[in-house]
Amino acid sequence: MFNYIITNIYNRKALYEKELHTSLEWIEGNATGKRIRSVLFYSFANKTNDLIHKTTAIIESIHNASIIHDDVIDNNNMRRSDSSYYKLFGAKRSILDGDFLLVKSIKKIFEIYKDDYIKRLFLRECEATAYGAIMEQTLNKSNYVNFNQYVRMASLKTGSLFKLSCFLGEFLSRPESSNSFKKAKEAAIFGICFGIIYQIQNDLNSYVHEKFENSEDYVQKNITFPIIVGNLDIKSFKNSSNQKEYELIKNMIDSKEFYKKSLELTKKYTEKIRIWPR
Repeated sequence: MFNYIITNIYNRKALYEKELHTSLEWIEGNATGKRIRSVLFYSFANKTNDLIHKTTAIIESIHNASIIHDDVIDNNNMRRSDSSYYKLFGAKRSILDGDFLLVKSIKKIFEIYKDDYIKRLFLRECEATAYGAIMEQTLNKSNYVNFNQYVRMASLKTGSLFKLSCFLGEFLSRPESSNSFKKAKEAAIFGICFGIIYQIQNDLNSYVHEKFENSEDYVQKNITFPIIVGNLDIKSFKNSSNQKEYELIKNMIDSKEFYKKSLELTKKYTEKIRIWPR
């Protein structure tokens, strides 16, 4: 079902163009990832139909476009335990094909939905995802980052498509009423919080390797969750790169103090989250 729908995001002409067909084959092969956005969508939905299946597939397609772009930005050669799109096709093709997939996904939304409200939701969350990615790059170049900035970035870059999935799962599968809209908003807040936690977990996963060379965030000196919560000196962090420092950060993450502070900060900021207006 998913691969069939994603295939049909492309028009018939594109399927017979060799270069785009190669791209499509990679996307179909890598569309079997975690599909967490779809899981969340169906978790909030109380019914399924063809429109809902198409909507979840398009959200996954938009996510695939974003990770193609992410791998170019981060110089990632691996994705989901396999070669990334960037490694296979290079930066130029990745950027162009990611753009193509994103535009075709949005076009599909405009074809299947007549409701301007749904269209605006998709456009807004795609914009928010892109803005969050820009914000992440800005934070990585900064010499000072506070937790509030980090949460804002994570809620946009990672949380936006989770938010969209949760909201639409609830909104599209229930009769329209003021109560159903309220429940959909609550689902959206859950999606944002889930996205923040998901980003935090990704950041921590960069510090589970035996050798510092295998940690993308450490080698690239990305200002991530453990660096902010641990209140490390960012200038010193950026100017050094060795196994000893990496081990010190790993040990800090494993400490009870770090765990306690992480819970306190995360709870404090997620409790403040509201989505209307953004």
